[in-house]
Order: sequence, then structure tokens, then C-alpha cells
Amino acid sequence: MDTFTISNCLKVTIKSLDQVLSYKLTAVPDVLGKTGKRGYCTNENMEMKFDPEGGTNCTEPLPMIF
Repeated sequence: MDTFTISNCLKVTIKSLDQVLSYKLTAVPDVLGKTGKRGYCTNENMEMKFDPEGGTNCTEPLPMIF
């Protein structure tokens, strides 16, 4: 299993309508090496990166396969 977290949210309200301007979404393995080996991150720009150590320090670009 993985743990998913949304953080660094920036929200504004315009005319009673909430708009999220930025966020960071992370997914990390619950048990490193057993339920997964990498941590994954994305943001409002859909930049997908991973942490080869399984945490949230996502510095490596995730190769896109089409």
C-alpha cells in the first residue's frame, strides 16, 4: 500500500468559487522495499517526478511512455 498526501495548497476564492492555484501530491510506500521502492510526486503543472529512496524528495523526472 501507499500513503498519498496533498500539501502546499494555495487556494483563492473569487465570487464565492474556490480555485486551487498550486499543490503537491505525493505517494510513498508504506513499507519501503516491501510495498514499493520509489516515492512519486506531481503538482499543478502535472510535472511527474520520483524519489529513488522512496520518500518525498522527488528530484528525478519520471519518463513518460506513450
